[in-house]
Amino acid sequence: KSVVILMTVFVGLCSLVFSKLKEPKPLFRTTSAIKIEQKTNMADMLSGGFWNLRESMTTHKYTITSLPVLKITAEMLGRIPKNLSDEEIKRNRKYLGAIEHLKSMIKAEVQEGTDIIDITVTAGNPDEAELIANTAARAYRRYNIQSNSKRISEIRAFIEKQLDVTLKRLK
Repeated sequence: KSVVILMTVFVGLCSLVFSKLKEPKPLFRTTSAIKIEQKTNMADMLSGGFWNLRESMTTHKYTITSLPVLKITAEMLGRIPKNLSDEEIKRNRKYLGAIEHLKSMIKAEVQEGTDIIDITVTAGNPDEAELIANTAARAYRRYNIQSNSKRISEIRAFIEKQLDVTLKRLK
């Protein structure tokens, strides 16, 4: 009788331990939303943007999980050193691993019928998920500002060059 009780307790404990070992870790999801402003200005018109006033939301969606934005995100989170070139990241397993890990956690989706993109992060810790989602949104904003500034500088240089050419023709 005591052997049966001991075996029952033993099997019960083994089942409990086994179920705890096989229990999946809880995952937490959090979302940060960003609104994509669709603006038209003279620089956009001069650069051909007049014909494509609404940028593709799909392009913005994929940009969020692109290497340049993930690089900024990883830098802001302190997971890679600042100011590394893309080549340095690609050659270093640790840095590339940090970026790939972020990419596996981040999902960007367009809210149907809107100019809003949801950045959803899945992580084992709710605070980490929130931090990464908000940081990815800020990183995208920073990248977008840098990209637009570069484009505007290129347009300005083109206009100045054309102005010089026109002035020389007029003389």
